Amino acid sequence: MNLVFYRSGLIMKLIVSIVPPIFILIVLPYLAYINPILSRWILDFTSMALGLSGTPNAYSAMLTFAIAFIIFAGGSFLLIRRAPIK
Repeated sequence: MNLVFYRSGLIMKLIVSIVPPIFILIVLPYLAYINPILSRWILDFTSMALGLSGTPNAYSAMLTFAIAFIIFAGGSFLLIRRAPIK
């Protein structure tokens, strides 16, 4: 998040700062109210990805976090490889 903030202009900095809280506090509860099936699917998917559904399984959580790490590391590399040194 810091790299995106560092590499962006004023408008993008405002978007990066304001959109996540709005999404979490307004959009997700609204979607849960409008479509409870989607809300239930997100809850089931999250519990499966973290290894909490059925029999607890730590390996699925480790795999989920390893994949997330690879994705975020790749994104960080793409942002930092052309960053100017100030």
